[in-house]
Amino acid sequence: MGHLLVFIVSAGVGFALSRLSRRPSGSAAAPVATVPESRPAAVPVATVPESRPAAVGLELVRGDTGERIPLRGGPVTVGRSPDNTIVASDDRVSRSHARLEPAAKGWVVIDLGSANGTRVDGTPITPHTPTVIRAGSTIGTGPLELSVVARREDRAIPRPTLDEAEPTRILPGVVGEGRWTP
Repeated sequence: MGHLLVFIVSAGVGFALSRLSRRPSGSAAAPVATVPESRPAAVPVATVPESRPAAVGLELVRGDTGERIPLRGGPVTVGRSPDNTIVASDDRVSRSHARLEPAAKGWVVIDLGSANGTRVDGTPITPHTPTVIRAGSTIGTGPLELSVVARREDRAIPRPTLDEAEPTRILPGVVGEGRWTP
């Protein structure tokens, strides 16, 4: 917007100067006004309320308990052993049954050589071979079903408050610790 305003003012000045240079000989030179260097006008930023929060990642939902496990930076393990992220008490689940981990194209699930295998959307997967999962996938490890869903941000995103007297200044107390964090 600011560049457009500068362009329009510059074009108008250029047009006026070109008209002055075409004046008939013998006529007096018209006084030329200098145009101060313009700065773009401050334009208030409109904020549009979000109708629903944006997806920020994936999470697993346990079919037996409804527990939600966010998939973040590190691997998630499934099995009977208590050192797993998701512990299942059923004997049809191996001690170290499967691992979910981030990959170049999202998240993958890897069957760790379990006795009863792992399924993605009802189809058995090859042991020790990464299989891509996405929102809507279902992972089966024995009787345990894990649904992969899009994780949504459930808190409102704070917006900076502008000083009405000086729209380019953010009011104190809005920005925490020297940076704005949504």
